[in-house]
Amino acid sequence: MDRGPYGGGAPELIAEICLASTEVDFGPKAALYKAAGVREYITIEMFRQRIVWRMLEGGAYITQGVPADGVLRSRIFPGLWLDMAAFWADDDAKMQAALNAGFAAAK
Repeated sequence: MDRGPYGGGAPELIAEICLASTEVDFGPKAALYKAAGVREYITIEMFRQRIVWRMLEGGAYITQGVPADGVLRSRIFPGLWLDMAAFWADDDAKMQAALNAGFAAAK
């Protein structure tokens, strides 16, 4: 089947900001995305200031633990790094530094 220049299937990564729908994002949406084959699913909980980065492994989502340096790293998109402390502090320079380090490491 020709899908044209845009491909097809599930997205590789979905990121959502949760304001009041946490039970939906962590329940039915997660199940839907898992069934569709979304390989990484990120939820950002604004009220709890928590980021959950899940990776699909063996048909189940595994939550990425927080590394000692506080930087979450995508497996699907090498170089996509998120400094959690910088994110919550709204520190654009530190977030950009994490991305730059990720891009450099991915080369």
